[in-house]
Amino acid sequence: MTVRPSPPSQTDTDWGRIWDALPETFPAFPGAGPTEIGDGPTSASLDVGDADPAEVAAFYESALERAGYATLTNSGPREDGSWEIESTGPSACRVRTTVTPLGGTTVVEILYGADCPFE
Repeated sequence: MTVRPSPPSQTDTDWGRIWDALPETFPAFPGAGPTEIGDGPTSASLDVGDADPAEVAAFYESALERAGYATLTNSGPREDGSWEIESTGPSACRVRTTVTPLGGTTVVEILYGADCPFE
């Protein structure tokens, strides 16, 4: 019998209920690392260094599409230079990816909906 680790906890947000972490299979921008910068609860807050926000947004849109998610909206760049991508996957799974330039760094905040599989 194989014992699997328990999935992470979940949090209710204005956007909806999210996982408090990302599955290991979730796409990661090269060189991304965790950060505490950001507003409110997320599944992940990542620092991608001085990467161009448009390049980071394009990476996540493309990587999620390759992983079987459809892009519902891709809004950006906004006045502050940020991008927001809304994606949907199987069984009503939703993902929101927000890419924001902050001074000399770019931050990615990901909301991974609680309806998404966590494996």
